[in-house]
Amino acid sequence: MGLGTCTLKATNEREGRKHEIHVAIQTFSETGVNTLELTVNRTRQEEEKIAASIIFNVLAHYCGVTEIDFPDGTQLGEREEVLEKYSSVSRSIGDVLKLQNYSQNNPYETIGMTRINFNELEPTKEIRLVFPGSFDPCHKNHVFMARWASKRYNKPVHFEISLKNVDKPPIDFISLSQRLDSLREHKDEDFMGDVYLTNTPLFMQKATLFPNATFIVGADTINRIFDAKYYRGVTDMPTVLGHFKGKNVRFIVFHRKSVELTIDPELLKVCEIVSLDEYEDDGTSSTEIRNKEV
Repeated sequence: MGLGTCTLKATNEREGRKHEIHVAIQTFSETGVNTLELTVNRTRQEEEKIAASIIFNVLAHYCGVTEIDFPDGTQLGEREEVLEKYSSVSRSIGDVLKLQNYSQNNPYETIGMTRINFNELEPTKEIRLVFPGSFDPCHKNHVFMARWASKRYNKPVHFEISLKNVDKPPIDFISLSQRLDSLREHKDEDFMGDVYLTNTPLFMQKATLFPNATFIVGADTINRIFDAKYYRGVTDMPTVLGHFKGKNVRFIVFHRKSVELTIDPELLKVCEIVSLDEYEDDGTSSTEIRNKEV
């Protein structure tokens, strides 16, 4: 899958408008992004020729053929540079991404996972604590939750990232690499288990992959897990709860600031609630951290 987007010279050019070219390509094993900010005054036709050359060269990179130079008479200025960023993954990760995705008519399609082991240890025979999330990036509140759960159950915490999302495109591998790096920073912590990459955006699917596990979640997540709309109307709350009970799955639920926690009494049978008295949520979020880095 390839994607290109450009902001090139316009007929009614406004002052200070940036001219940019962005080309991205995604395969089952690699993500590539090429970016160029144009700072030299050129015609629209000249800018389009440069954009076409970048698109061709991105395709050439993946096809293993020789890249081309920019058209005659078209040179990049001193401050112009094509920034290339590539990230590849192992075959096992690509195979997970290839597996058939969730559909509205069948929430139990082919599911799979692969293990990322930061410390080159043998896999844990019994996975009891699983922390699902995007971890984009992993931050101090995630660490607090993992450390609390590990001490509470005297077990390592295994982190799970779904490569697929119900409503969004799959995670690209450049972003995946950054997320794994943020988790790798804690590889020597006592609570740290393995990281599992899956294709399971729904918790009913996660329960199938991790039976007998306790999932670590926030209040906002638990509200979605038992909402039938989260499953696009293909199931209801009693069915979801019955599935979790059948897989012997439970939840540690951490309160979060500004999130109202409304759990049906029947659901409390599979949940342990951690109050704000025990969990000092300071409102830190991955979104907030990403926005600061921009």
